[in-house]
Amino acid sequence: MVATVTADKVRIRSRNGRGWTQRLADLAGVIGALGLDDADLDGEIVVLRDGRSDINALQSRLAGQTKERPSFALFDAPMVDGRSLRQGPLIERKEALHQLLGQRKFSIIE
Repeated sequence: MVATVTADKVRIRSRNGRGWTQRLADLAGVIGALGLDDADLDGEIVVLRDGRSDINALQSRLAGQTKERPSFALFDAPMVDGRSLRQGPLIERKEALHQLLGQRKFSIIE
């Protein structure tokens, strides 16, 4: 999933462009609270059970059958501050993600 963050809103969509913001409004709210401007955050939406990603729990959550809390496992920042980083090496985008999030409570997949 990709979260596109602007000064006033967050959109969450799949890689094929399908919108998930409404179904993941709680997650969009958390991302919006980061106070980021003009960024794309790439990662996987997961639901954790006993500390492990559970695909069945995620499917139930996305289908609206449960209210389990989703997590966004971030691994890339293809755009930061309105500047595309897509042509650069992944390691540089990961560094930009680290800098963007700073000391905020987020896990970044190395």
